[in-house]
Amino acid sequence: MTIEPVDFARIWLWNMKLQGRMCSQVTSFDSELSALVDRMFATMTIHEGIGLAAPQIGVFQRVAIVHLPRVFDKPQKVIVNPVIISGLGKSQLVEGCLSIPGDRVNGRVKRFNAVKFSYQDVTGETHVEEVGGLEARAVQHETDHLNGLFFTDHMSMFKRKIILQNHDRAIRQKVGEDLRSYYVTKEEQEAMNGACVGS
Repeated sequence: MTIEPVDFARIWLWNMKLQGRMCSQVTSFDSELSALVDRMFATMTIHEGIGLAAPQIGVFQRVAIVHLPRVFDKPQKVIVNPVIISGLGKSQLVEGCLSIPGDRVNGRVKRFNAVKFSYQDVTGETHVEEVGGLEARAVQHETDHLNGLFFTDHMSMFKRKIILQNHDRAIRQKVGEDLRSYYVTKEEQEAMNGACVGS
């Protein structure tokens, strides 16, 4: 039997439509959710990321994925309706974001070294886990997206401005067709007038 590859979705570039927009709680654990998750993993793989949140492909629901194959022998993790219960210790590490591509668009962010959090899987079963290191950072980063936050929101206004200026410069330099093959531009997002895509 030939298994067709799952189509990847275009990633929404940083924009005020994503900034500050809270995602809706997932209440239906059905084939549509599974299809969304498959598409998210395909998208994350194309972009060589370690995490992705649904709003980054225009679906404003509380769904995120994390995968750390190059760092740890960790299985793919789907986190639906995540809630961070508590955290332990803090440190600063460099982060980036698939919605903010470009050169010199990374920055140091202070986060918990370990977190205890609850979430549901694609079947709706609830889990409570404690994770540390890069996995804890990824969980916090993706949960931020579901709350309308970016890693730049944890920085000073000056540092945030520099990163977003570098991002805008990189986007302006990209060839139109090449850019639109992998990203939903800010202009396209404005034209959508708030409609969701990628679901």
